[in-house]
Amino acid sequence: MDNDTCKVEGCDRLIKIKRLGLCGAHYHRQVRYGNPEGRTLNHGNAHLTADMARQILSRYNATKHLPQRHPDRVKLRTLAEEFGVAISTISIMVRGQTWKHLD
Repeated sequence: MDNDTCKVEGCDRLIKIKRLGLCGAHYHRQVRYGNPEGRTLNHGNAHLTADMARQILSRYNATKHLPQRHPDRVKLRTLAEEFGVAISTISIMVRGQTWKHLD
């Protein structure tokens, strides 16, 4: 694997997202499915378990009182990348549109 090519095995496309080492296509699969190959790691449609959702909500709620650009505030993008889901998934979760029963 060359330093200028995607880190996914067998992909020889140039890196577009340097911090992840992925080409554009594999980055979009990472965001949408939670992994660059594009296949879900869990069965069914669920990408998160209740424990993962509790962990996300706990981490977000612990810093939501801080100003928007405060360096210690947990960012939605960071949580999304750590848990392998889209930013929109985290966003609707912290706004209370999904996982309401965990309150």
